[in-house]
Amino acid sequence: MRIRAVTVALLALTLAWSAAIFSFSSDNGEQSGGKSEAVCRFLLDVFDKDFDELSVTQQQERIDGMQFFVRKTAHFCSYALLSTLSCLTLISAKIRKAFLFALGYSFVFALSDEFHQTFVAGRSGQIGDVAIDLCGALLGAGAVYLITLAVVKFRCRKIIKL
Repeated sequence: MRIRAVTVALLALTLAWSAAIFSFSSDNGEQSGGKSEAVCRFLLDVFDKDFDELSVTQQQERIDGMQFFVRKTAHFCSYALLSTLSCLTLISAKIRKAFLFALGYSFVFALSDEFHQTFVAGRSGQIGDVAIDLCGALLGAGAVYLITLAVVKFRCRKIIKL
């Protein structure tokens, strides 16, 4: 069985993204908080025209108010991308039930990632984060599944018309 270049490329992207998630989880609490704060500050600079005119205290209050949302959105999006890449890799390799395997991989990775965080200074594993990760994974793999169904249906309709 010959492995296609597309499959190898998708596998490399999946593994690279898995490593990136692991790397983010290896940041201690202070580093992780600093990254979240930087994202919040950037978003406020772009979307809040009055942000620069606020006092330092007011700016920090706005940033603090956003951090929870930004952190949970990062979890959701990270695992949506992970399951999308996993699903595409498995489909490319012609693996049956790619959707379920991609969800399984994302779920196990989320569990191990939260467990890993219990060993990082200033971090803790949260079962709620696993739930958010799984929701993101469902969106990513689900989108691939639905698009795949639509493409197959379109191709079948096209073949029948010939």
